Amino acid sequence: MKQVVFVVLLLVSVNLFSQYQNVKINTSGSDHEEVSIAINPKNTNQVAGGANIKYFYSSSNGGAAWSQKNMTSTLGVWGDPCLLYDGLNNLYYGHLSDPMSGYWIDRIVVQKSTDNGQTWNDGAGIGYRYPKEQDKEWLGVNMSDGPYKNHLYVTWTEFDSYGSSGTSDSSRILFSRSTDQGTNWMVPVVVSDRSGNCIDEDNTVEGAVPCVGINGEIFEYSGVTVCLLRLVIPAGLCTGAIFTSCGEINAMALQIPMYFLLNQPITERPGADLKK
Repeated sequence: MKQVVFVVLLLVSVNLFSQYQNVKINTSGSDHEEVSIAINPKNTNQVAGGANIKYFYSSSNGGAAWSQKNMTSTLGVWGDPCLLYDGLNNLYYGHLSDPMSGYWIDRIVVQKSTDNGQTWNDGAGIGYRYPKEQDKEWLGVNMSDGPYKNHLYVTWTEFDSYGSSGTSDSSRILFSRSTDQGTNWMVPVVVSDRSGNCIDEDNTVEGAVPCVGINGEIFEYSGVTVCLLRLVIPAGLCTGAIFTSCGEINAMALQIPMYFLLNQPITERPGADLKK
């Protein structure tokens, strides 16, 4: 009995102190930050990542080895990367814009790859509303069984004037949806039940994250106010919304010693059971 107990304790001890191997995924440069990562649910060996301002990383062996490249688009690539796979093996890279024939962060851009990031389309622009600025996007996908499966969702912050402290300038959360794997996107709608300032700090309404329940309902979280948002989608059309504010936190500009700023949004795993 003593020998059995010793073996069990030894196995538990080894398991507690064993660690996963850290793998460096960037192959050059020292300015990689605001990272995003995604795993293909249809092929978990395929892993993709992104970082400011235009870095893309891909792995085909479960993250053991990586390649690195820069994203390009005629709409510009200006950070806030969000990587996402749908259930059809498509990979999406959401980011901010800086086009030659426009102005800085004048829209949200979503690019698509059908070969795990080896090649990309030029991307679709979403939310251009001169002279407002579009910032801090995040993507979601409907993985529930039903008519809306593989629909894409994106939420982000619209600024009247980015960085302004003027009381007449405000921020809000916008929402859009694609039913054709990112080719076309619906005209954005405002989904926040309150406005924030434009300073890009705690009292700015930003950091919005869309996620989908097991019955296809859409929920959204954003900074300042934790908003539980259910979009009503009869016949596949976004025709209304029910808002429930369930608390307030100062979550967009976390102050941690030795770090300049930590303000990445809270995220949710696509396809997770939100009832838990």
